[in-house]
Amino acid sequence: MNLAILDRSSFSTENRSFTWIESLPSGWQAVRLRHLAKEPLAYGANEAALEDSAAFPRFIRITDINEDGSLRPETFKSLAPEIAEPYLLKEGDVLLARSGATVGKAFIYKREWGKACFAGYLIKFSCNQNLLLPGFLFAFTQSSIYWSQVRSGTIQATIQNFSAEKYSEICIPLPPVYQQLRIISYLDRETEKIDALIAAKKRLLELLGEKRRSMITHAVTCGLDANAPTKDSGLEWLGTVPVHWTIEHLKYHLSDIEQGWSPQSDSYPAEIEEWGVLKVGAVNGWNFNPNENKRIPPDLIIPLEHEIKPGDILISRANTTELVGSASLVKEVRPKLLLCDKLYRPVLQSRRLIPEYLVFYLRSSSGRFEIESDATGASGSMQNISQGTIANLWIPIPPKNEQAQIVTHIENQLSLLRQLEETTQQAIALLQERRTSLISAAVTGQLEIPS
Repeated sequence: MNLAILDRSSFSTENRSFTWIESLPSGWQAVRLRHLAKEPLAYGANEAALEDSAAFPRFIRITDINEDGSLRPETFKSLAPEIAEPYLLKEGDVLLARSGATVGKAFIYKREWGKACFAGYLIKFSCNQNLLLPGFLFAFTQSSIYWSQVRSGTIQATIQNFSAEKYSEICIPLPPVYQQLRIISYLDRETEKIDALIAAKKRLLELLGEKRRSMITHAVTCGLDANAPTKDSGLEWLGTVPVHWTIEHLKYHLSDIEQGWSPQSDSYPAEIEEWGVLKVGAVNGWNFNPNENKRIPPDLIIPLEHEIKPGDILISRANTTELVGSASLVKEVRPKLLLCDKLYRPVLQSRRLIPEYLVFYLRSSSGRFEIESDATGASGSMQNISQGTIANLWIPIPPKNEQAQIVTHIENQLSLLRQLEETTQQAIALLQERRTSLISAAVTGQLEIPS
């Protein structure tokens, strides 16, 4: 190998992606990845993920890879051995995502995952382990200096794409192999501690989410008076309710259930002066998200009756099992947004039902149970509910003044939960920043690594 290629002067430090080169320790080099590969970088198999036979090699796609570098068992797909053969992975092969929002994401293959091959949106890098260890390369892909180079490359592209040629040109700090081993061992220990803290914070977020659902469910099915006499609702999933409440089908409180329009639209959101059509994701969260929309081409005739207005109730009619039937109340909305055909807009005519109360009930465990039980579809990835499902939902209805008290109570509790969630998310962000900084310092020789 011609050591001239390792000369630091071959990299322009005027480019901020390479300023770290000047501070590399003695004995370290700055090297393009192409000089450290055992074989040319390779693209994966452009095959459909149709097989799920455990006897075939696993077909790894970027969507199979968890944040911690493990593989998701529930997304298992495989390829027939004769198709998989040219794409089989070996211990230590590193896979790099080349397209879409996951560009730059990396995965290191280990034999413990079983025989596996890889998909076309991934690129395989096999290390020349006399120079570069897979564990050190994987650590590098989690550093800020790696991501600055990936972002620089993708910004210059017309679409978010990062080819094998671009990966070959990425510059990596290269210590001697014995130091790489020391750094890998150190980072394994230290990142394990940080990852445990992050996992605990994420578990707290899950518990807060469960608390939110249980708090809403209790309020809209039991009320706020713990001493109120109760009666059997006659519905297994609802249980007992206060004796002065009624249980009624939603259809008796509606004048209509509207369904929207989904024209051929652009893949990006509309500007404020342009017309856009909502995506189903606009109601996935606990609050309506108007940014989840697609721009409508200006030459189309706009059906104005589908424009979204403050006070609208929106319910998704098609989504995954967990999200189908998600409901949101539109409180504020920009002009020129339309209802899409995957969203229902029930129109309340009854003066006895407050919109906020209805949406909270639809978000409760009892409301979700009835919706999910009536959803239909060939797979859990896409379920549908009919207008009849919405119309025939059983709704526990307190007196209107009590509904208002329940809504106020829920909103106050949600405000407290949001504060806790924001604090927890900030803690996670700081831990993730600490993790990236630690890795970046270690792989550029800025840390004293114990022997």
